Amino acid sequence: MAECYSDSVDSDSSFWLAGAVRLPTGDQHSRRLLAFGARVRELRVAAGMSQEDLAERASLHRTYIGSVERGERNLAIGNCYALADALNVPLREMLGD
Repeated sequence: MAECYSDSVDSDSSFWLAGAVRLPTGDQHSRRLLAFGARVRELRVAAGMSQEDLAERASLHRTYIGSVERGERNLAIGNCYALADALNVPLREMLGD
């Protein structure tokens, strides 16, 4: 099992695991969640859907959709696919760089 080395910090304070897997810092992770949520909102609005419409199509709760759009949720991959399917877009279109 890979170990996290807290003394292996690069210039943006990301942590590295054995095998060169970089873990995002809290700030970087928060920015990614906010960007993902903004993209979900953008796609939902462009599709003419309310949060309730999207929730129903994705089989998720409306309050969950709101928390995703506000960047408050760390989504499971299954929920990412459910949102992409409900928005009729490939998952890669919902992800940033």
